[in-house]
Amino acid sequence: MLLAVVEHGGASAARVAGPPGPVRDLVATAYGDTATVSWRPPRHGEVARYQVEAHLDDYYNETSPGFGTRVVGGATHSIVWPDLPLNLRVYFTVTPVAAGAAGAAGAGSGIVAWNATGPVVPANSHCPTTLVGDCVVVDPAESLGVETRPGAGILHGVVSTGNRWVRPLNLTHWRIDAGNAAQFHDASAAVGPSGVIEMLSDAWYAHTHHRVRGRSYAADPWSDWSSYAGFVARQVREAARRGDHPIWDIQNEPEGYIYDPGLPVTKARVEKEYLVAYRAIKRVDRDAKVIGPSIGWTAGTTSATELDMATFVSYAAAHHMRLYALSWHENSDRRDASPLTYQEMPQAVRDEAEQVRELIAEHPAIGDPKLWVDENSSAAGQYIPGFTAGYLAAEDQAGLAEANRSCWSYPGTFDGNTCFRANLGGLLNHDGAPNANYWVMRDYAELSGTRVASATSALDVSALAVTDPRGTTRVLIGRHQTCSQPTTGPGYCAGPPRLAAPAALTVRVLVPAGASSAVVGVQVVPDTLRDMTRPPATAHSVVPVRSGVATIGVPALGDGEALFVTVRPDATGGRPPRSGDRQRREVPAPRGAAVPTRLFPLAGADQSVAALHPYPQPLTALLTDQYGNPLAHEKVTFSLGRGGHGHFTTGGTTTTLTTNGDGIATSPTVVDGLPIGDWNAAAYLASAGPAPGAPIAYYLLASRAV
Repeated sequence: MLLAVVEHGGASAARVAGPPGPVRDLVATAYGDTATVSWRPPRHGEVARYQVEAHLDDYYNETSPGFGTRVVGGATHSIVWPDLPLNLRVYFTVTPVAAGAAGAAGAGSGIVAWNATGPVVPANSHCPTTLVGDCVVVDPAESLGVETRPGAGILHGVVSTGNRWVRPLNLTHWRIDAGNAAQFHDASAAVGPSGVIEMLSDAWYAHTHHRVRGRSYAADPWSDWSSYAGFVARQVREAARRGDHPIWDIQNEPEGYIYDPGLPVTKARVEKEYLVAYRAIKRVDRDAKVIGPSIGWTAGTTSATELDMATFVSYAAAHHMRLYALSWHENSDRRDASPLTYQEMPQAVRDEAEQVRELIAEHPAIGDPKLWVDENSSAAGQYIPGFTAGYLAAEDQAGLAEANRSCWSYPGTFDGNTCFRANLGGLLNHDGAPNANYWVMRDYAELSGTRVASATSALDVSALAVTDPRGTTRVLIGRHQTCSQPTTGPGYCAGPPRLAAPAALTVRVLVPAGASSAVVGVQVVPDTLRDMTRPPATAHSVVPVRSGVATIGVPALGDGEALFVTVRPDATGGRPPRSGDRQRREVPAPRGAAVPTRLFPLAGADQSVAALHPYPQPLTALLTDQYGNPLAHEKVTFSLGRGGHGHFTTGGTTTTLTTNGDGIATSPTVVDGLPIGDWNAAAYLASAGPAPGAPIAYYLLASRAV
């Protein structure tokens, strides 16, 4: 594999050549919707962990969204990546992270070099590429365990015990203010006393808030640790006096909390806040369940004020904090202004869960905490049924123990108090009537039995399937691609909605071999915020079973819509047909090539990037700084393998490159050369091979004229 690394002005040559180098023998295979990525460690250098990324379309194409990032320990040399979209090319990159740095799971990037596989194509024989539109395949024969519905949680929005819309949701958790006996009474009536989470930071604000320059702030806990610890202990004692034993959530989102600016926030102060509160709780009730840190998702950061998960886990383990659960929030989105698009990926929950598991493995003193996402979805996504279904599916796939809906102002009101009204976390409108999202959660409540395998052919379509003991399979599907009309406006989706066109969808459910037909129900949940006091209509039909497959066609599923499909076969005996496809390996290098024709960029300290293509294929290379400005006078480092060689040309001068013991060769400084259209040819590697006399492979490196 040929590695090209751009060095700005040669200043970073020592860093690039230093340990660790790129991984070796990186390869990916796919079976069904699951890929296996394996590699050998670098020839030199100590690796703390590896950062593995899945890229759709191509690994250098930033306009195509990646499918996520996983982080594994330095002793890991293989990773299994399930639930990939079918029929799409997926590339994997593996980046060694140097010892003493933390990468995606810690405080610094520490990235030295990275490597890329060729493409693999997840596939399923029941979802061929010739099928029109998108596809969902469900295989009830592949059991994934008992369905626990981790996403059946609510944040705020407590309603009275007599509200008729609550019980049908079969909720499991409710996150409320600490010290509010009335809220606890109503919430516990719905989820049971053991399912109530009380936020101490809300009670602390209510107890200490004061105004500073016209704005209300809570007292800084670090201004008087004794007072803060006493307050926490009183909350726990008062709850015990009432016979309540909730789950204690110490601090909600410390990165954005309204602390008194008199004593500025620092990471160290927030860490100690958690420790002081944890010890105060345990002194009163040694069996109390405590969770944290309930931060907006940040794996690692060098910020002096923002607490990240890696720092928290390390600190908690060092101070023997045995937490009941590690909690974080998934309520952000990415917006691109040109062209205007909206990107929010519920699948990211799975990646963050894997990173937290890695941190737990690295810090065994923290015990075996559960994984909780106690707020999910952005301000816009919360009110879009397709996103609601997407998060519910992702939370199951991530193996979470609990997840709650986020709490945002109702679109168009910009009223921060919306969260605290009796609205079931936005499932009810201001008049108390349910909206479309309510019926997605109502469908979710029907998922009882065994979670079974499901796969989809689209990045923006998620599916969650459960089969009950009687053989009926229920599938919750969501399409989540962009913003929608009900959620446009400041704070939600900027500009007018740009909905993707409705797409045809085929749902194929494998059924027992003895079945000849199946009774099918199809309910479409529209993307709307209007009152819906009755569930969306369900269309029933009987479909034939052919070769053990019940095929349900949905003419068009709109962006933002959800779908609930029920399939009840007329017989339950016999095994369904096999699902999946043969193992697919990455595309090999062209026959006779000296090295694979894969080159890829690496972002250095100055964020310069070079994207190279085999010459004479179309030239799309670019060298820029982090702001997109063209760069000149770079060096290029090639990984040609031990004993490798190359002839490097720049500015009309050709230099023979020879590699060091690690197979690394560094070019002289690149200068402008032959113009090609709007580009200047900066340099090209005229030949490259593992040894003299090897077949020639041509590459070209280019940058815009400065």
